[in-house]
Amino acid sequence: MKSLFQLSGNIFSIHKTSTTALQIGGGLALALLTLLASPAVKSEPSFIMAFGRDPDQDPQYRFYAQIYSEAFKELGYQFSYKVMPSKRSSLNANLGKVDGEPQRIASYNQTYRNMVRVEEPIFINRTIAITLNPEIRLNGLDSLKDMPYRVDYLRGSVWSRENLQPLVPEDQLTSVDTASIGLNRLKAGRTDIFIGLEVVIHKQLQDPEFRNLAVRQAGVIGQNYSYPFVHNMHLELAPKLNEVLLQMKNDGRYNQFLFQNMPYLKEVKHSGL
Repeated sequence: MKSLFQLSGNIFSIHKTSTTALQIGGGLALALLTLLASPAVKSEPSFIMAFGRDPDQDPQYRFYAQIYSEAFKELGYQFSYKVMPSKRSSLNANLGKVDGEPQRIASYNQTYRNMVRVEEPIFINRTIAITLNPEIRLNGLDSLKDMPYRVDYLRGSVWSRENLQPLVPEDQLTSVDTASIGLNRLKAGRTDIFIGLEVVIHKQLQDPEFRNLAVRQAGVIGQNYSYPFVHNMHLELAPKLNEVLLQMKNDGRYNQFLFQNMPYLKEVKHSGL
């Protein structure tokens, strides 16, 4: 039989253990209550755009990545993008699988009904005609009519095809796969005029192969504005993004990003928007 001292020692031990457990449990409960009482730290909402080209390879889309990162940061959003083909971009954006697209024509949402246009344009797409012949001067698209010159344009441009075919005889009109081919045909005297987007042509002219080619701009034959589009689940964001983009143009950040990524546009007096 155990002595009274032994029994009292065991009782003291049990009491001590129970007290320690209560202290630990009480501490955990207090910590939990403190955590619940603390204001929750809200993470920034995200906004994902579908990009038709990779900014690492395309300076125009690098410009978009920079300007939208800045704009959405001001709006309290974490901006990112996913690169995918143009058609898939349209489908995913319209279905709400991504939140928006960086640039589309004004009437884009007539086809993709879930997309909401931001009213402040993000870019001017100018279609220009370049030549080596100092006598060729164009004053708009219609001035190509009845001209005796051979004309090349970039294959895949629906606007160029639809607008040039009614004006330039079939035997004088040629589509080419790349700007490089168009410039080489100019250099070789196989065509008189090469037509394409200003940003595409002047980017290609930066290549060492063409840097000393004495081309001149015969004229601007067309232009249109590109706009940001957001899915209608972000309807309230459209006017806010509109205001931020307008402010960025007014304070000079728009042109700063534009010419940082495409300095050749500054050289041709592309003044931004």
